[in-house]
Amino acid sequence: TLLHAMNRLYDNLARRTQDLLEAKRSLDREIQVRQAIETQLRKLSQAVEYSPVSIIITGANGEFEYVNPKFTQLSGYTLDELKGETPRILKSGNTPQETYDSMWEALRAGKEWHGELYNRKKNGELYWDYAAISPVFDADGAISHYVSIQEDITERRLAEQALRQQQQLSED
Repeated sequence: TLLHAMNRLYDNLARRTQDLLEAKRSLDREIQVRQAIETQLRKLSQAVEYSPVSIIITGANGEFEYVNPKFTQLSGYTLDELKGETPRILKSGNTPQETYDSMWEALRAGKEWHGELYNRKKNGELYWDYAAISPVFDADGAISHYVSIQEDITERRLAEQALRQQQQLSED
């Protein structure tokens, strides 16, 4: 009887050991997958942080949730200053309303929008942005965020304006 009981204990212990070993292998695989995901996220985060263009993420309500250092450098606004604000804070009053109307029509339809915006920095200085804005969807297909990548094109616009003025003087 004692030998039979010991054999049952041994079999039970062997099964539990196998279960624990399988659980450990499963956890090891999960740890490897999570480490790979963390590495990927770290790379993407650094790419955004060190990007030569401004990157803005807003919630579906349009309120700022993230701005990268390039945006702060360009606009003068920090994320703390933008909490509770929307990109309307950048409006200069010089971009036609039709531009904003077409932008929101595309975004609300779940499409990307590309265009130029004439914005105002924190210090009041005006600048031109070429913006590419995309909606981000949640698992249910609803818009959860907007991501905007903006390139400062002020120098290009000023050069084009100077060229037009030079051409006009030549024609006159």
